Formats: sequence, C-alpha cells, structure tokens
Amino acid sequence: MGSGERHNIETETEKRLIKLIAKNIDVIIAGEKCGVWHLAAAKKINRQVIDKLRPEVKAKLDKNITADLTKIDNLRS
Repeated sequence: MGSGERHNIETETEKRLIKLIAKNIDVIIAGEKCGVWHLAAAKKINRQVIDKLRPEVKAKLDKNITADLTKIDNLRS
C-alpha cells in the first residue's frame, strides 16, 4: 500500500459523508416544510455542506454558525 492511499480513502470518506449530511438536511427541511432554518457545523465542513444543498433549501437558511457545538463546555452549573 502506498503512503497516499490511506489519505485518499479518508478524503473520499469525508466527501461522501458531507454529501450525505447535505442530502439528509434537504430531506428534513423539505419534509417539514420549514420556512427558515439554522445550521451549526464545524468550520472545516460548513461551506462544503452548504454548497451541496438544493437551492430551495439553501434559500431558506436563515442563520449559519461556523462552530462545532459538540465541542463547547456545558455552561450549566
């Protein structure tokens, strides 16, 4: 196995997962007939997800937060 093959597999897997995330958002937003919706996704993938959304779903995006909210500390004491 060449040294670049593992990297290519990881890159391809990431691209497929981003496409799947966008597809799932498309289905949910269309199915729920949302007027507007908000997105929070890590900076690393945020733009890629938005670029893969259907235009009618993207048009309803009201607020976009480029942050991984799973990484923030629990603020409740």
